[in-house]
Amino acid sequence: MTINTILSEVQDKSNNTSTTSHKLKSDLWNYFKLPENKKYCGTVVELGTHIGETTRVLSYLFDNVITVMNAPQDKAKKLNSDRDNITYLQFDLYSSWKNSELIKYDVDVVFIDAVHDQQAVNSDLLNSLNYLSLDKRKIFVFDDYGPEELDGIRNVVDGYIKNNILQKEKYIGFEPKYELVNERENRVIKYVGWEGIICKQIADIEVD
Repeated sequence: MTINTILSEVQDKSNNTSTTSHKLKSDLWNYFKLPENKKYCGTVVELGTHIGETTRVLSYLFDNVITVMNAPQDKAKKLNSDRDNITYLQFDLYSSWKNSELIKYDVDVVFIDAVHDQQAVNSDLLNSLNYLSLDKRKIFVFDDYGPEELDGIRNVVDGYIKNNILQKEKYIGFEPKYELVNERENRVIKYVGWEGIICKQIADIEVD
């Protein structure tokens, strides 16, 4: 399966601003894809399923995809009915993770793309650091890092980088100063930073 084939099956952000761009999806593919058509050896947790389009790309990169949303995921399941390595969890990310099913998985990568305000993103990141696979340092992917209107995401990520918990690995998606025009939704998104960012965890954080 090639990334171009997968992209032909999912929307670009110019068609639906709630999904990730084809550029970001391609950059994810190039970052995580191993040579000789092998999957990335590991498990990714996606916080924020939506309609399952980025989930689909992840399912071709990872052995296991655990995708989480606080609502039924019927659209995502329909789109990905041919994929057998996706587990769907319906869970309120902003309740306690302490006894949740989510924490039983051995996680390598966390894709954060749920509620996009500063408090929620900080909660998603802090809970992932506190409860997911504490014996290993993980890779984190953040969507919507760069839109001008979503500075809370940048504030959280940049703060964790400044405090040496995370280290920037790669920017992905649309570049700074890009302006996305979606005529169908009558919406313009201005980017002051990159659409997304991949970070590596470089320090542990104490469990509360």
